[in-house]
Amino acid sequence: MPENDQPNRAVLDVLMENGDALTEAREIDHYAYFPTPTFRAHYIDRCIEAGFRLRGTIEPHRPGSGFGAVVFHKDVPGEEVLDAITDVLRAFADDCEGEYDGWETPVVS
Repeated sequence: MPENDQPNRAVLDVLMENGDALTEAREIDHYAYFPTPTFRAHYIDRCIEAGFRLRGTIEPHRPGSGFGAVVFHKDVPGEEVLDAITDVLRAFADDCEGEYDGWETPVVS
């Protein structure tokens, strides 16, 4: 498994430890941060073109913290699915001078 995908396995493990069988589709939020609102807007446009939906934006809460974007999709959380999705979102963020920061989803038990 590529090193950058280990966080996906860690989040899936936490979900399972909390009683989630990982069999039900649910909304999965993905976070990324950018140095300017313009780069963030370009990232959001690319995500929407790829089929993601915009949950919202996050304004910097301190100098240098970045302009955030939260996009989501509905899926059954699984390692292969999330590895593929996070690779795409990480590439989009890199192309827009930003940083992909991970994902979260509620526990479904």
